[in-house]
Amino acid sequence: MIKTTEYFNMTIDDLLEIRNDYGYTREECKILDDGIKINFFDNVEEYEKEKEEHNQWIKNYDSRLELKVELLTIDERVVTIYY
Repeated sequence: MIKTTEYFNMTIDDLLEIRNDYGYTREECKILDDGIKINFFDNVEEYEKEKEEHNQWIKNYDSRLELKVELLTIDERVVTIYY
């Protein structure tokens, strides 16, 4: 799992900047632009608990999707990005 500051090579302040009229941060915008299917989990514990079920759901949703990266956001949510 990679921190978003490392993955996007940006500072926390830059990633927390509001980027649009909907109130999304730059971090959220970059995450949403980085793959085909994006899933957010509240924290690492939730992700670890639901990981197997999530992986099965992804396989059933579209078996062609491949995991690109697992990210840890500034507020410690886990994000899976598929392409």
